[in-house]
Amino acid sequence: MSVLTRFRSGVIGTSIYSFDSPVRRQLFEVTGSGGTMTVPVSGFDGPSTVVPAGVPEPQPIDLHPDGSPRARGVGVIEMAEAIRAERMPRASGALAFHVLDTMLAIEESIESGRAVTVISESAAVPALEPTWDPGSGRVGR
Repeated sequence: MSVLTRFRSGVIGTSIYSFDSPVRRQLFEVTGSGGTMTVPVSGFDGPSTVVPAGVPEPQPIDLHPDGSPRARGVGVIEMAEAIRAERMPRASGALAFHVLDTMLAIEESIESGRAVTVISESAAVPALEPTWDPGSGRVGR
């Protein structure tokens, strides 16, 4: 399945989803005019690479140069911290609704054969601070 998306900014993206390949690759790949970046999605700890435009070989990139772990469950830990601090978590209900709304619009587009506008909007989610440590024990304090 391929999805053509026109973002609010006007940028157009193409997403391709398939499980029909005999090659087992589980990654998230973003290609733009400046190059291509790949990030593993299954374990969150595999190699990430970038291939700048005009460079023939992938270059490894360290997404966690401070050595801090990032793994499954980080969103739940950050949410618990946010609830205790009485602030909006990064993985908010509004973001979840927008993701669901987008998925349903894609499904409707596939079934109808026409473009479908996503009604909901979501603000950009700020990245975790480089020094954020999910094992710091802050949640229980």
